Amino acid sequence: MRAASTSTAITRVDIAQWQPGETLLLSGKLLTGRDAAHKRISRCWPRRAAAVDFHGRFIYYVGPVIRCAAKSSARRPTTGTRMDKFTDTLLSRPA
Repeated sequence: MRAASTSTAITRVDIAQWQPGETLLLSGKLLTGRDAAHKRISRCWPRRAAAVDFHGRFIYYVGPVIRCAAKSSARRPTTGTRMDKFTDTLLSRPA
């Protein structure tokens, strides 16, 4: 298992060393969003700056949030295929 923290700089060189299927323990602050969030971001960027700085950040493709009686709710990963059409826009955004 490899550990990485978003509170320190994670470079493209670091990421290039990660292997498909490798377990990655990622800690720190993450951005979460589903396809609707990606669509909204893609629409906003041509007209105005994003409200969030995406430079050097990780986006966790989160599935539907299940509301529970507790204040926190369950979150699970979702497939990235719905986000594929927005990937080029997100990655091409200038830093």
